Amino acid sequence: MQELLYGNFLKSLGDEVLEVPNPKLPETGQVRLFLMTPPEYVLVTEKVHEGLFKVVPLTSYIPLAITDRYPPVIEWRGLRLVPLPFEVYVARSLLERHSEPVFRVKGEPEKVSEYANTARIKGIGKWRGKFIKKNIQRWKDINLSSLISSIL
Repeated sequence: MQELLYGNFLKSLGDEVLEVPNPKLPETGQVRLFLMTPPEYVLVTEKVHEGLFKVVPLTSYIPLAITDRYPPVIEWRGLRLVPLPFEVYVARSLLERHSEPVFRVKGEPEKVSEYANTARIKGIGKWRGKFIKKNIQRWKDINLSSLISSIL
């Protein structure tokens, strides 16, 4: 089953990133839909400074996202998402232009952030490891460009 899910995930990947028609300011605790191909949910966990935020990518591919421990589940209107085990720095301008707020998490996003920073992927299985590493690759350019733009 994991191999099939991973294959479906790979088939859905693309390079397109869309702009939202009405940009809205990001806020801590928001789950936003980032308009990449396929669209991905992120939880805004921290405002680092005015132009930079930390986010945790979320996924509905729950069987592929389980690490050395079960991730916390975020539920909203029948949607079930879990955090991936890493955080990404995203420039405010990218969040505004390429994502839109969907809902706010109840409670504090620190629990999700803690999971993202402490979960380990060593020894979790071939397909889970590939899935998480592929997601890390998808976010690396956004992370790097956001960090560079924040110091310039």
